Amino acid sequence: MASIAEGSSVRKNFEFDSRFIQIMGYLKDVCGLKTDTQVIEESLVLMGWAAAEAAKGRKIGAYDEEREVLREITSPALEKARLSQEKIAAA
Repeated sequence: MASIAEGSSVRKNFEFDSRFIQIMGYLKDVCGLKTDTQVIEESLVLMGWAAAEAAKGRKIGAYDEEREVLREITSPALEKARLSQEKIAAA
C-alpha cells in the first residue's frame, strides 16, 4: 500500500448504485453530516474498528435495552477479518 503523509488528502472516484446513494442521504440526515466525504470517513472509522474487533475474535452487536436483546452484526468482510486471525493463531 502506498504511503500517504498524515494530514494530506487524496481524491478518489467511486461508483455507487442507487441504493447506496439513498443510504448515504439517510446517513447524512440522521447523523447530521454535511458531505458524502464525511459519511465515507465516518463509515471507514466504524468499519476499521469493527474489523479490528472481529480480528481479535470478538463479536459486534447492538443491544436493545428495552427488550434486553443483543443482536449480532456481521458481514462477509467482518467474517473474513475473524477468519484471518484464526488462520494466524493456528499457524
